[in-house]
Amino acid sequence: MLRIPANQSAAPYEVRPPQPQISEQQFLSKTENAVDDFIAQGRGFLESMQQQRTMLKGAHRKMLDVGNTLGLSNGTMRWVERRMSEDTYIFYGGAAVVLITLYLVYRWVKG
Repeated sequence: MLRIPANQSAAPYEVRPPQPQISEQQFLSKTENAVDDFIAQGRGFLESMQQQRTMLKGAHRKMLDVGNTLGLSNGTMRWVERRMSEDTYIFYGGAAVVLITLYLVYRWVKG
């Protein structure tokens, strides 16, 4: 038979009174406010992006109007737009090459 000294309990843990904690209602209230803030930030970001899109569409239209006024053909305008997309691909490719090179130099220096 196992004897337990008088100053030790048989349970492997000690029951302590609960520590002061935030009540469930306060926690839910704070969480709800945080979610509302995130949603408001998302809406603001979306509205900003929509305004920028509208502004860029207007600038694109004005560029086409100026091109037509100067006598540029539709073919020339399409060529310019195609070149812009090709330049984007070249930029991302160059950025990837630079990042890979920097990584390799970092690994070489670090040893």
